[in-house]
Amino acid sequence: MLKKSIILLVSLLLLPSCTSTNSKITKKESIKTNKLENKQIYKKYYDENTALYSIDNKVVKIKDLKKKYPEYSKIVDESFSEKRAKFLRKEILNYVKENNITNYKILLPLKRVNIIENEKQTKGDKSAPYTLVVFSDFQCPYCSKYAKEFDREVMKNKDFKIVFKNFPLSFHKNAKDAAIASICAANQGRFWEFHDKLFKNQNELSDSLYMTIAQELKLDQAKFMECLTNEETKNILLKQMEEGKKLGVRGTPTYFLNDVAYNDTRNIKEFNKIYKNYKKSDKDIKYSDLENLNTVILYLNKKPYTIKDFYKLVPELAIKFNNKVANEAYNMLKKITETDVVNVIFTKEAKENKFENPENYMAALIKKEIKEPTAEEVKTLYEAYKNRLRGATFDQVKEQLKQFIMKSKVDGFFRKKNLELIKKYNVNPLLLPPKFTINYKNSPIIGNKDAINTIFVFSDFQCPYCSRVAPIIEKLAKEKNIKIVYKFFPLSFHKRAFPAALASYCAYKQNKFWEFHDKAFKNQYQLTENNFLKWAQELKLNIDKFKECATDKESSKTIKKEIEEGISIGVQGTPSLYINGMIYEDDPSNLDKINEFINKIK
Repeated sequence: MLKKSIILLVSLLLLPSCTSTNSKITKKESIKTNKLENKQIYKKYYDENTALYSIDNKVVKIKDLKKKYPEYSKIVDESFSEKRAKFLRKEILNYVKENNITNYKILLPLKRVNIIENEKQTKGDKSAPYTLVVFSDFQCPYCSKYAKEFDREVMKNKDFKIVFKNFPLSFHKNAKDAAIASICAANQGRFWEFHDKLFKNQNELSDSLYMTIAQELKLDQAKFMECLTNEETKNILLKQMEEGKKLGVRGTPTYFLNDVAYNDTRNIKEFNKIYKNYKKSDKDIKYSDLENLNTVILYLNKKPYTIKDFYKLVPELAIKFNNKVANEAYNMLKKITETDVVNVIFTKEAKENKFENPENYMAALIKKEIKEPTAEEVKTLYEAYKNRLRGATFDQVKEQLKQFIMKSKVDGFFRKKNLELIKKYNVNPLLLPPKFTINYKNSPIIGNKDAINTIFVFSDFQCPYCSRVAPIIEKLAKEKNIKIVYKFFPLSFHKRAFPAALASYCAYKQNKFWEFHDKAFKNQYQLTENNFLKWAQELKLNIDKFKECATDKESSKTIKKEIEEGISIGVQGTPSLYINGMIYEDDPSNLDKINEFINKIK
């Protein structure tokens, strides 16, 4: 049955979310974030009676899904426990680094894994107390970089041994053959020399290179060549890759230190300060201990600090953490809801059409409704992407292209079918996003300042879509029950966005933000310092004050704080709208949808 898919979050396959908005929901039903008071901050970020969706007027709540998928509750609890520890570890390391603290010990638990060591691909003293395992790809530029700058430096420490695991990525066409060649070199005891030469000649990976290196290392040529096509060699590679997948490896290089995932800095100086915290210790606290704010999680200069003590040192972290986990709880619940909706409606439809289960019904639909790609379709796709296929011939890739087209057809068909069944069975979404308190002390406001509804717009002056949404925002500001708050969120890859945000903030300081805002969007491709000054003059600003503001460090800090605040509540791109503190996930250019959402959360 499809029940297993809820555990594996099959909803990641881009199934659309429900879009009907007929139900009335109170704000009490939204996911709440907690404040650091005398209560523990690590509460559940939802109530068991929270409504997720309704189908044919029957409401499905979280407690219903917990009964339906008991395995899921355990997975969620483990996931959030691990996230707590990771969050605290990261923030503690930031704190000690910023305050130049060198005498510290972190007691946070780390998720332990079982890694199979491979002697032929291991370097260093076998009895060394620390083992650094790296899952790597010989065609990956970052793998080459860290092999030279990090792995080599780590090996200078006699407390370490390094274990190399092959994990060639599918889109690196030469990586798999290079991995097989390295295994063949390992069989003759020359893995690390072969490893170094592969990374040194990373842009020339080929069969001829492998043979040349084998000759330089004086390997037995006959054995080496036989090994390259041996099924046993392929099985060794497959086992290493399967091991990586089970451990959660998704990209390269991925490191494990002793028996835990190593997610901290790869700067050797910083690494040498923190690696001892990864040594397995019977004194490590448990994940469940993190539920208690009085649990000691670190020592600073030999003084113990509880979770509560640490949050007193850095009080904004409590809000940051609550925001982060509230967003993750919502996103996870949303995906599960979407997946369960798919399971339920396709099960109903399968039963109605007299199929034993949804899988058989869906397979029958594919057979009936979706035609195999024609030779012309495959050829057209090849011609369109030929320049990206790195010289691969049509015959080499035609089967993959055929599978790609087929998958696209299947995905498209079931997206439409899903929407059709959502309407047929009257599915309504009931889950609301978390509600955040968003600061607007230094933010421009337009509209009725006493309006009961507040729309926060996180925007970027260099973002094309933001400029298209700006007129919609202007229309909303004219409605009596709405006020608009502009939030600065210049994206890092828009080089002129931060200077434009800074200039607009300086216009805001002289009560001319919205006029400057309009000029910036109207001239989006001319965001230059000269134009900023020109617009300031046109708006009759005090130019000396404008220039002083633009170079004031406090002005930059204000913009950066707005970016940090946006990130903490889940802003990932622009424009992002938050209505009354809740993220609005529909089309920001659709006035009707925005008003529907406002009515929904009343």
